[in-house]
Amino acid sequence: MVATRNDRGIHVQDFDGRQSKSDGPKQVGAQPRWRPYTIARPSVKPDEAEQAMRNDPLDMNYEVIDGEQRWTSLGRTGNFRVLLLVWTVRHDALRIVTARAVGTRARDAYLRAKGLLT
Repeated sequence: MVATRNDRGIHVQDFDGRQSKSDGPKQVGAQPRWRPYTIARPSVKPDEAEQAMRNDPLDMNYEVIDGEQRWTSLGRTGNFRVLLLVWTVRHDALRIVTARAVGTRARDAYLRAKGLLT
């Protein structure tokens, strides 16, 4: 994975290998293709954003912006850090538009929804 810092955050290479939401459930493919994206805050590492997308994220919102479908999801890293992810599908590749850590209330709501917190 390539990562460079710029004035808007960290520019990295993103993974795909997931099917479009309209095509059925998201599944990680065998050979991912990479697409660039920008992390909202440098405190979110590219690997964390990728983990959150792979760990069965909870879809929160869907909208079309300038003709592009975008989903907002909450996902967790391997260390149970909960991230807000905005992503889209371009040219059959999943592209994370932005990612950031969430607050305590959103984290608790996500963990309850996934049955990880009572």
